[in-house]
Amino acid sequence: MLLVRRLLVALLLTAPLVATGPVPLPAARADDGREPAYLVLSPHEIWSFYGDPVDVTVYGLSEAGPVLSPVTVFASGRAVGTAALEPTGNAWSEAHFTFPGHLEPGSYTLYATFAGDDRFAPASTHEYPYDVVPAETSVSVTASPATPWAQQRVTVTATVTPSTDAAELTGTVTFRDRDDVVAVRPVGEDGTASVTTEVPAGSTRIVARYSGDAHFEYSEGQVDLYGRLVPTTTSVTHQGGSLTYGDPVHLDGLVTSTVADMGAPTGGAVTFTVDGHAVGTVAPVPGAGVTSLAGLDLDTLGAGPHRVGASYGSSPGFEPSTATSFDLVVAKRATTMSAAPVFLGLNPFAMPNGVLRATVRGGGTVTAGLPVTFTAGRTALCTATTDASGVAICDARTQKLALTLNGGYVATFAGDANNLGSSARGNLVG
Repeated sequence: MLLVRRLLVALLLTAPLVATGPVPLPAARADDGREPAYLVLSPHEIWSFYGDPVDVTVYGLSEAGPVLSPVTVFASGRAVGTAALEPTGNAWSEAHFTFPGHLEPGSYTLYATFAGDDRFAPASTHEYPYDVVPAETSVSVTASPATPWAQQRVTVTATVTPSTDAAELTGTVTFRDRDDVVAVRPVGEDGTASVTTEVPAGSTRIVARYSGDAHFEYSEGQVDLYGRLVPTTTSVTHQGGSLTYGDPVHLDGLVTSTVADMGAPTGGAVTFTVDGHAVGTVAPVPGAGVTSLAGLDLDTLGAGPHRVGASYGSSPGFEPSTATSFDLVVAKRATTMSAAPVFLGLNPFAMPNGVLRATVRGGGTVTAGLPVTFTAGRTALCTATTDASGVAICDARTQKLALTLNGGYVATFAGDANNLGSSARGNLVG
């Protein structure tokens, strides 16, 4: 008996687990005369992952010699394996068990029993706590295309790989773009889940988190993406023929994507310039194919040469670009002058005698704000500015002699930066 006690103490001190409850000693000889036996169960670990094999060793002890009959291991009352005890010394024997990882995740008590044989009485071990935890998983994330353009739709696929095939994966994958949930998708039979999303310009990270289930632990993976701005080209043109001051000017800005699959540029604006100064900003409208159009109408441009340009920018998905500028020449506008007769006697127009009237027209329309000089021979009568009706009026009543000697007067517009000059004679009447 003393030998058995010492062996029991040695086993319990070296075993990785401590059984629940006090250590039992071998019983006295059974009533039927069979020898008492003692069993010690020693799991190799105190826990395992779902699907992993579980290894235990059962020691049989007796002063009457080694116990050699089969023993059965139980997990919370369910038999999980049977093996024969093999002799390892004069007083003890042992059996090694490796049973498949078919225990569901949870907490168990392991113990072993010996049913007895012709020589030894039945015996059992104490119960030992043992935990089975969900199996590990890993998540890999891929994107197609892997190097997307900004605003391009990309398919992101998460592949969940379990550490064991003891059960089928279930659960979901949550896709996040930074803090925003993009989608939640169920895991398919092949262990994958996918989502299609638009990639913004610049760097972004899509994280895929597997939820786990009763058999498998959660895990997550990620893919880093960079949305590249789509290159563009811009051109600017003038629609129409030659221009004269006063003519309306129409400019077209064409913005073209160099990546056919991304279509015509969207967003942003085309800024038109004349002589280096911005004259208008217009949002381009997608047209056919890969080109967007922005049109700008100007009332007119001053006479002379101009440098016209355009640039595209501020789009969330397309690169800025600048058009090659071109020269646009605006000709001076021709003007016509008409001078009313001057009356020194009776005036059928109810105008005071000696009051002069001249009208300036440019391009068929009246022109205001133009200076008109009235002369009679070498005598300067006055200078007046055309009003909103294009009429300039000169009071020459103090110059009747000059008007009489010259038989009337001449009205002259000398021209300016935008208009050609013109003149007309008003004859003396009365």
